[in-house]
Amino acid sequence: MTLDELSAYFAGELSLGERELGRFRRYLDLLEEWNGRMNLTAVRERGEMVEKHLLDSLLATRALKGTEFRTAIDIGTGPGFPGLVLSILMGDVRWTLLDATRKKCDFLLAVKQELGLTNVEVVNARAETLPKEKWDLATARAFSSLPMLLELAAPLLTVGGHLLAMKGPKGEQELLLSAKAMKELGVSHVSTFKESLPGGEGERMNILLRKCARTPRKYPREFALIKAKPL
Repeated sequence: MTLDELSAYFAGELSLGERELGRFRRYLDLLEEWNGRMNLTAVRERGEMVEKHLLDSLLATRALKGTEFRTAIDIGTGPGFPGLVLSILMGDVRWTLLDATRKKCDFLLAVKQELGLTNVEVVNARAETLPKEKWDLATARAFSSLPMLLELAAPLLTVGGHLLAMKGPKGEQELLLSAKAMKELGVSHVSTFKESLPGGEGERMNILLRKCARTPRKYPREFALIKAKPL
């Protein structure tokens, strides 16, 4: 898929003009350049990057339609999917790109500077160490199981804030297994958007959840305990 085809795919939904496409183009240039030195993504062909990373990230906008937020955090952002992609489109939203791996944060900082993304902050840390109830939206793409993600994300959200969990075809099964965690953390399911990448390249389940009440103070637990005994 080319960037022009990406723009055509979202015609009538998203405003992908020359400014946005130019930034996406430079973003991919930097991703290819850095990927030659370190393994940021296993996807290396430009057309696949457009489809499996950019398009996949932009599908989040369908699940978020009608949701209001001014601050957002992308948990385990890696090379910036979906957070950096969405930050290019949503210049009025303050994005925090969170990753525990230093080299990935170095890459994100380079992209931020190159593209002049003044609405982006890159944070090299773990989610459980961050301030609580600071963000209106949390996103996470292919990051841990949903019960684990809920415990890490819910404390970060303001009451009334949303979590968008971007999952593969097993997303609905993970949602069913998250009933206990959702009840404990004061989170409810809003909607699930089923998407298919063009050309049969995979199915996506973008799950939108809402924080309805303050998270109990004991959460999140230490990550080792979250991993060993998910809610």
